[in-house]
Amino acid sequence: MVAVVEPSGKGGGGGSGGGLVDRLREPDDARKSGLLTEAEHSDAKAQVIASFTGSSVVSSQPVGINLSGTKVHPKEATVNGGMILVEKGSVNQLVFDKAAQLKAGRPASLTLASHPSKSVGRMYSHEKRFGEWRYTESSLVDKGAAVRVALEGSGFLKLQDADLVLDVSFWKFNSGTAVNFVGGNAGRTRLEGGGRSWAVNDDGTISGKHHPHLVLGTHPPIGEWSASYPRISTGEIAGKWTCCCIPGGWACFEKVAQSEDQLEHHGCVCLFFGIPCLFGGEIRRRKPNTNKFYKVGEEGNVDSYLSPGCVCNGISCSVRLC
Repeated sequence: MVAVVEPSGKGGGGGSGGGLVDRLREPDDARKSGLLTEAEHSDAKAQVIASFTGSSVVSSQPVGINLSGTKVHPKEATVNGGMILVEKGSVNQLVFDKAAQLKAGRPASLTLASHPSKSVGRMYSHEKRFGEWRYTESSLVDKGAAVRVALEGSGFLKLQDADLVLDVSFWKFNSGTAVNFVGGNAGRTRLEGGGRSWAVNDDGTISGKHHPHLVLGTHPPIGEWSASYPRISTGEIAGKWTCCCIPGGWACFEKVAQSEDQLEHHGCVCLFFGIPCLFGGEIRRRKPNTNKFYKVGEEGNVDSYLSPGCVCNGISCSVRLC
């Protein structure tokens, strides 16, 4: 990825962002503050000049930095999946470009400075239920699909169009824990002192109010692995499988590895132990940095692998035969 500079316009007089001298002062200040290396500083100044002259500059730097000092994820275009907790300072932390607006108590879209083509949105538009709780899973989406939230009360980040607030799953304060939008019944949405209390920081990150070392982040890009448990490869999964679920039925099928992060299922299923029917072409993709594979088109339909030969999906379990 090339270094990112936000040009103010072409021509010696500059645009609303000021003249060339003023714009060149920004990378100089960033270098003095330790935000840019010497090479990044040179690239940034070259791109400022290019924005005024109309020429183009290609940087050799692996990580972009905009002139506000926010580092851009080196593979931001390939990052996807839902939000999780990460250690503050991680390359996978999210930096929000409207953090100051949120901190001031004004509603804002969850667009990102750390991943400029991305924003935080919903994985699906409807609400699901788990006991008394209503929830919608988070997802990194295109910038135009960002949700709008407001910071309320004791640090609740509430969706503007639903009675749901940002929540740490099961209040497990560990790196890698999922973060979604949750609401309860009878006023239990705003429970204080735990996984729904957040702090918006001056650096644009959002941390747990009582766990400031953990901030909102995202999974590493597909193909990278940093989970604490071993990766199960699709080559290990591939083979003949069987599944039996009462009263759902049974199935015999084959899983074929199409890539390290994608499987194809085909075989025979007998729903409710009735007449069997064939199926094929079911594609499942790995959730980044996990041993979970979701059905394409049904992101909530997830196979969770306990081992290369055993997988669970809801109340059903499957085992590999060979």
